[in-house]
Amino acid sequence: MGRRGRRNRSDEEDDDQFEREYMRKRFKTGTANRDTQNVQQSAKFKEVNNDQVTEKSSPQAENNAKRIKASNETQPTTSSTLNNKIDEQTEVERVRLKNQFRKQRRKEKKAATAKAQQNLENNRKKDAAKLERVKAAQQKEREKLRKTPREFVTCRKGVKYADISVGKGPVVQDRKKVRVKYTLRAETKQGKILDSGSNFGFRLGKGEVIEGWDIGVKGMRQGGTRHLIVPPAAGYGNKNIGAGSGALLYFEITLLTC
Repeated sequence: MGRRGRRNRSDEEDDDQFEREYMRKRFKTGTANRDTQNVQQSAKFKEVNNDQVTEKSSPQAENNAKRIKASNETQPTTSSTLNNKIDEQTEVERVRLKNQFRKQRRKEKKAATAKAQQNLENNRKKDAAKLERVKAAQQKEREKLRKTPREFVTCRKGVKYADISVGKGPVVQDRKKVRVKYTLRAETKQGKILDSGSNFGFRLGKGEVIEGWDIGVKGMRQGGTRHLIVPPAAGYGNKNIGAGSGALLYFEITLLTC
């Protein structure tokens, strides 16, 4: 058999609690008075026998007195043996109750730990479900905004734009360096993808990009997304870049930094 593990602080606290409870019950039920009662009965019996011995009587009485005296001499031993047996029984009962108390305490602690773990798991599941509901609601709102028809604002040279979402950052400044994420589609905003970029940089209003961008990006806030419709006059003219000669260009632009 393996060696038993070292007692921990919790076991010591349980033992202290048991000893207090055991002593309280013992004194309450009168168990602590047994030894006192046994001593009193033995003393009384001895006193009666001594009185009988001291009385003057016949030889028969003297023989009886000797026998009683011999009995008295062995009485302490008998009383001591009885007391020892009572002490042994009391100790056995105490150990039994102590083991029973420990078992009950372990059972209670195990149940409390299982309950705490169950509550923790339930809370985790509730938090995960709540987070999923929030994400689903946000996704639904984004899809709703994306599908909702928006009025396009017409600018010079026929460039049109409509904000899908307005950013919360600073407004883009003319002549400043900006970085955007964009997607170029043919014919409609749901058409074939002709070009895209995830981190494209240019200076606004410096002619580094087509004029439709300099016009359509102006006024955006960092973090916002905008649809642009760029006609040939503000784009590539009659040049065919995949959408056909002189076709309208549909851009979706997200302003990353400005």
